[in-house]
Amino acid sequence: MFALKKWKLDDYGDQVIARGKCYGNPRFPEGRYIHTSAIVKTEISKESEQLILTTYSGSSYRLDYAELDEEAYESTKESVKYLGTDLDLERCLWLRQQEQKKTMVWLEGILDPCELYVKINQYLKVDEAYYRTEQGEIVKMEAGCHTGMFVDSVLVGDYGRWPPQYPCNWRYMIDGGRISCYLWDGPLDAVKILSEEKDFVIEDSGREVPCKRKEICVLERL
Repeated sequence: MFALKKWKLDDYGDQVIARGKCYGNPRFPEGRYIHTSAIVKTEISKESEQLILTTYSGSSYRLDYAELDEEAYESTKESVKYLGTDLDLERCLWLRQQEQKKTMVWLEGILDPCELYVKINQYLKVDEAYYRTEQGEIVKMEAGCHTGMFVDSVLVGDYGRWPPQYPCNWRYMIDGGRISCYLWDGPLDAVKILSEEKDFVIEDSGREVPCKRKEICVLERL
């Protein structure tokens, strides 16, 4: 059985599909954002608080309640009605919000004002980013990737948006098994980086900083 994280349900014509980050499926790299084929069966495990989906292709997916994509709550709610399942979506939302609260408490303990936290996956791209403002507020930052002909560029903050939405920007290029920073913009004193999957090296202004798996790496602005 495969797993979907940050999942949501979507109408697809007269059918319903699931979308999310896929884990455990050898057809995809871990964490690849996918959509399933049409859902043909749903089961609810109240003990483990999971929704189990079987799709038209015969694949089964495990969706933890707490991994609901809360930004897609309303559209998922409509899809749940269409499927006719008795999934307690309010419980999913509550569990997700509790996880977010835990994250915020943890971030308050590691972030000083004008510092950025990023969680980097095995493809050296950003899964999550949070910034602590000069006033001490922790805000979630947007992160995206620009795919280039030779190297990919990861952008944390504003990119192509006017007026700017975020107080700072941090950008780097993926160069093989390392990342190379090329932009620090705004009131940003340090970046605290968590690599969940592997060790890698960060290059910035001529220095090389090792980033160890499952450890917080601190990169200070020069």
